[in-house]
Amino acid sequence: MRRILVVGSVLAVATAGAVVAAARFSDVRAEPVEASAAQHQLSLKADTGITPVGAASLLPGGQFEFAFQITNHGPAAVERLIVRTEKVAGARGGQDLKIVSLSGGTCRIERGVSCHFEELPAGETRTVRVRAQAETTRAAGEKLKLRTFMATYIPGLGDQISCGVLGRTATTEGTFAAPR
Repeated sequence: MRRILVVGSVLAVATAGAVVAAARFSDVRAEPVEASAAQHQLSLKADTGITPVGAASLLPGGQFEFAFQITNHGPAAVERLIVRTEKVAGARGGQDLKIVSLSGGTCRIERGVSCHFEELPAGETRTVRVRAQAETTRAAGEKLKLRTFMATYIPGLGDQISCGVLGRTATTEGTFAAPR
């Protein structure tokens, strides 16, 4: 009887210790991963089409909207991630994207939209909505094409910071109509 009691007590103590150890282990958060090493756990989605504002079609000089999302599907936070949208230069389009407004908190205007995520937690999705204005020099039938891509910091010379592109780009586009 004594042997059963001793074995039962040892088993109870071992089980309690395992439960406490498991609880402590589940509370441990994975260390953040550098964006360049975590591109497999990130996904980027962007609107495929431009949405005109205040008109049925995209017009020269008119405003338009588009959005993109970045999601971290991984087990750890991702550090030092950049998501950029740039205009693909056209014959009369110029290179800059004239931004009217944007949402996203960590985004700024830099010849397009540049969102800097110092840390994107695991399981989190961020959506950025952009309103921009088209050039007045565009003609009916011309395309407006935007490319959105993920990137990370590459140490540059002096105070310059370069971006290394991660993964594939997402394209958003529209065709200009003739003003009525």
